Amino acid sequence: MTSAKKAPARLNAEETALFCAQAAMVLKSGLSLTDGLAALCEDFRETRAGALLGDLAREIENTGSLSAALEHAPVLPPYAARMVRVGEQSGKLDDVLAALGDAYLREARVRRNMRQAVLYPAILTLMMGAVIAVVVFCVMPVFSRVLRSLGAGMGAAAEGATQAGMAIGVAVLVLVGVLIVAAAVVAVLLRTGLRARVLNWLSARLPVVRRAAASLIAERFASAMTMLVGSGYPIEDALPLVEELSGTDTMREKVARVEQGLSQGRSFSDAVADAGVFDALHARMLRAGAAAGQVDGVLARLADIYHERFDREVSNAEALIEPVLVALLALVAGAILLSVMLPLAGILSSML
Repeated sequence: MTSAKKAPARLNAEETALFCAQAAMVLKSGLSLTDGLAALCEDFRETRAGALLGDLAREIENTGSLSAALEHAPVLPPYAARMVRVGEQSGKLDDVLAALGDAYLREARVRRNMRQAVLYPAILTLMMGAVIAVVVFCVMPVFSRVLRSLGAGMGAAAEGATQAGMAIGVAVLVLVGVLIVAAAVVAVLLRTGLRARVLNWLSARLPVVRRAAASLIAERFASAMTMLVGSGYPIEDALPLVEELSGTDTMREKVARVEQGLSQGRSFSDAVADAGVFDALHARMLRAGAAAGQVDGVLARLADIYHERFDREVSNAEALIEPVLVALLALVAGAILLSVMLPLAGILSSML
């Protein structure tokens, strides 16, 4: 079994967005990246980001290249580091850094929104779990004894309803505990070298994650190909670079299938359609663009489309979390309440 290795210290999404945006401005202003990093380090001297950027600045002084420095001081996320290397090779590092700044700013916003969307349901789940525990282990036994002490007693149906309510409560408590442990394990693994495997596993089992991951893969493929083709790279030479950018097995497999299709004599648009990188409608858009000689323009438009789709999928996931949890907890609370009220209703009806 592969052991989980701790991932090296890296800038988070917000820090990466700030670094990329300011590095792009430094390059476009004509200053050296080393001088710009020195200014960034001064602004973040007392923070974790300041120490990481200081390591990167020293490596840039030694190597003279941002991509080479990132190999010795991997402070950026892997995808950003790969894009930096492609940007240097294509001669558009400033544009790549600006695009990365926008991408990671969006990612930081998505993560913040997801935390906010999960926080309230998580607190609600814990509180309802505590209430259910009190009802099941403290209130229900006392209530059962009180009903048995009454002269009429409880019938078989009432006794069964009470036991069923207690069983439901215990099952919910076990489920809440399992979910908490599973969420904690996933959170820890996402901070290790197993992050890609965990995301692949979640994508294979959760439709919401799978749709969002597919949109992200299509967006990254389209944006990388747009930059490379627009920089004058032939498609055959651009695809190996895009494959290096792949952060997931799914994306690498799709890019490999596109390369295989080209090697078999198929056109780029047909190879992309066969590989399933884009939806059928967008694959037809790419074919039309290729026929008009506007492959890079169509790819840029597709990158925007899948960017919007990814944001929409994340927003839909955020919107589903709270009502689903509230509905489940309401059903459990209703079942427990019925298990309490049915025996009481039976006794009251027998007294009339």
